Amino acid sequence: TQALASYAREKAAVLGLSLFPKDPCNILSAFHLPAGLDGKKLIKDILREEKISIAGGQGPLAGKIIRVAHMGHIGKPDLDAGFAALAKRLPVPSARPAS
Repeated sequence: TQALASYAREKAAVLGLSLFPKDPCNILSAFHLPAGLDGKKLIKDILREEKISIAGGQGPLAGKIIRVAHMGHIGKPDLDAGFAALAKRLPVPSARPAS
């Protein structure tokens, strides 16, 4: 489970998504969505168009974060499909300056 958690967090980082909270558990990762993005619409579109379920935030976090599970029967191919669906819909992360 820890290996899949790390894998999911690496995939999210490539998309420019920051982790929420800073010390998550290993069965689920939550990520902040870019400001101004309609997170509720995002996850509805992915479910409708690609049949991939990504959870949204609840209460005051609704539409602001997404939650990605990486436990049980979920494996790397499932995570790859989910992050590919996100990549198609998220703004491209800004280029980072060279070190």
